[in-house]
Amino acid sequence: MGEDAIEVIFHYLPGEYARAVRVHILASASTHANAIIALLTLAAGIAIVQADDPHYFWLGVIFIGLSLAIPLYYVWGLLSWRDAARGGRLLQEYRLTFSDSGIHYVTDSIDSRINWKLYRYARRVRGYYLLYYEQRQFTVVPSRVFKDADQLTQFEDLLRRHIRRVDLPP
Repeated sequence: MGEDAIEVIFHYLPGEYARAVRVHILASASTHANAIIALLTLAAGIAIVQADDPHYFWLGVIFIGLSLAIPLYYVWGLLSWRDAARGGRLLQEYRLTFSDSGIHYVTDSIDSRINWKLYRYARRVRGYYLLYYEQRQFTVVPSRVFKDADQLTQFEDLLRRHIRRVDLPP
């Protein structure tokens, strides 16, 4: 793929992909706001159920149900990694080659060349690089897979050159 290509070969460690998904969920700006909304909705539902007016009882039950449904949205995201793990995808060897022409992505079942244009956003969080191609869909690249600081710097330079929005905090 080119002279300046960076190749990394790795297996996800047990629980590593799940941790990356949790980091993504916790780093989402809406997570904290949704937790507050869920708690306020729960409190309103309990207050309405406790009221003496039977006409509003079911409204309170609906509020309580909504407050419990909001966290399920996040659990759904965590379950997606579990399904992938059960299917064996996360147990495969990953061979990723990054270069100016794109990403060559190879596993036992995939051999794909991906254009950088697919990715809209990249961020580094807690030992992972998350390369987003949709708001909640991303490629997880553990920081540990780079052999040295020079290779890591070269990778981050590629991200900056080819992905419009990149968040690499110090």
